[in-house]
Amino acid sequence: MAAGWMRPIVGLWFMVGAVVEVFNAWTRRLVVEKLEPERRLRSVAWFAGGFAVRVVLTASVLALAFRHSFASGLMAFLGYYVCRMVVTWRLARRLERLPGEGVFRNRLGSVSYTH
Repeated sequence: MAAGWMRPIVGLWFMVGAVVEVFNAWTRRLVVEKLEPERRLRSVAWFAGGFAVRVVLTASVLALAFRHSFASGLMAFLGYYVCRMVVTWRLARRLERLPGEGVFRNRLGSVSYTH
C-alpha cells in the first residue's frame, strides 16, 4: 500500500533536484556577470555569497529528501546530477572558440572574455 503513493513523491524529488540545479546554474551565471576586475572585493563578495546560497540550498534539499526516504534522496541527487550534466553539455556545445586566447562566442553572438 505504501509503495503506491510513494512513487509519485520519489519522482517529485527527482524534479526538485533538477530545479535546484537549474537555479544553481542561473545564480552562477548572475555571479559571473557581476564580476568586475576593477572591484575585486565586491567580486569576491558576490562569488562567496552565491556559493554559500548554492551550497545551503543544495544541502537542504538533499537533507530533506534523504529524511523523507533513501529512495527520495537518491532521486533528488540523480535529478541534480543529470540536470547538471545536461546544462554542462549544452553550454559546451553552445560555445565556439574564437581565434584569440580567452575569447568565446556563443550561438547568439554574445562574446565573453576569460583570463
